[in-house]
Amino acid sequence: MGGLAGCGDSSDGSLTQARDYAAHPAASIATDARTAMRSLGSMHVAGQISQGGNTVSVDLSVSDQGECTGTIGVDAGSIELRRIGGHAWYKADDAFWRVEAPGQAAEIASKVNGRWVPLTGELASLQAFCSIDSITDQMLSSSASVKTGGAAMVGARPTVLLTATHGGNTTTAYVVAAKPHYVLRMTRGTQGELTFSDFGEKVTVTAPDPRDVVDLKDLK
Repeated sequence: MGGLAGCGDSSDGSLTQARDYAAHPAASIATDARTAMRSLGSMHVAGQISQGGNTVSVDLSVSDQGECTGTIGVDAGSIELRRIGGHAWYKADDAFWRVEAPGQAAEIASKVNGRWVPLTGELASLQAFCSIDSITDQMLSSSASVKTGGAAMVGARPTVLLTATHGGNTTTAYVVAAKPHYVLRMTRGTQGELTFSDFGEKVTVTAPDPRDVVDLKDLK
């Protein structure tokens, strides 16, 4: 993840544009950020955040078609995830099965035997990480109350801190001062942080071979 510089004076003036942009109305900056993110064809999302009582780590390449590929960690376990054409599958490690099915983990892992499993049930909520629009709404809902903070560097990019409060959650988004106004990072209190990069880079996802897919319902 890119380094975050302090918000004090910058001798080279690199934060001047960010300070100028921070003077715009917060609602206008939020609209700019939503527009930029929703216009993306693809991006990479990485980081860790609390969700539904679990600690979820994410390392995914995502397209605007809802396709994604990469890994998601859930507490001690992790899964490899693929989503394409409205269908999603995962391949889990042994630690994941120990978390999801204590007492049956060894049996399930043996029967699955490294194959792909359709992503259904409670786990289907993880597909939200495969939607740029969903991620954007989580950061900067159009119903959120927003306000601007100071200017800050994220790596080499001058950004404006935009704080959005919605549904009892407060998120800080680091919005690029120059157009297009992408969000480079979001933090949510002590719940975690996600970073965004590789904007517009091609995402290639291949559906698993049907012969390499097993439905857990068929294993009972």
